[in-house]
Amino acid sequence: MKRAAACVFTLALVFAGFVGQARASTILLDLEDPAGQNLTPFTLNILAITPSTTVTFEGYQIPSFENVEDISLTTGGGPNLLGPTWTFTPAPFGSDTSTFDDGFGTGTIALSLGGVVEDSFDQYAQTVTTVVGQTYALHFLFSNPPSGPAELLVTTSGSASTAVPEPASLTLLGSGLVGLATRYARRRRKNAAV
Repeated sequence: MKRAAACVFTLALVFAGFVGQARASTILLDLEDPAGQNLTPFTLNILAITPSTTVTFEGYQIPSFENVEDISLTTGGGPNLLGPTWTFTPAPFGSDTSTFDDGFGTGTIALSLGGVVEDSFDQYAQTVTTVVGQTYALHFLFSNPPSGPAELLVTTSGSASTAVPEPASLTLLGSGLVGLATRYARRRRKNAAV
């Protein structure tokens, strides 16, 4: 019986670890050296798994700038949840960035990401209130001139890409693991009684 309890406990830890990984920061998009794009549209679907979600844009472009414009986070065609103010974290090895009004009217300031050192990212983030289990669409237009090294990284925390199993699927997975452990314990008891 102790072994069955240990097995259930181990499976519970594995399951908790899997859920914990889904709650960590999720990379939605990683564009390395995306040369020659001009107002290329992107829509990234995310699933809220906590009551707040942080959306982060990180990037650099040497010797020019890459721009992220017309930025919105919506659900079901509703209003843009993102506001005009971003929390800025400068690149550790020199920052070359700015924000601007792109004229699209989303209410969110556009981002212009330059760079001083390759792989040294300027970072802009916003945290919004979300509904657990609700899917949101992050939309933006991306431009990058055909020059030097560049990268754009879009991440979220408090959410997962829709490719990660939804909470209902995780619950089914957990129930299946507990059922498997119970079956194992019954089989051991039956064999011990014989």
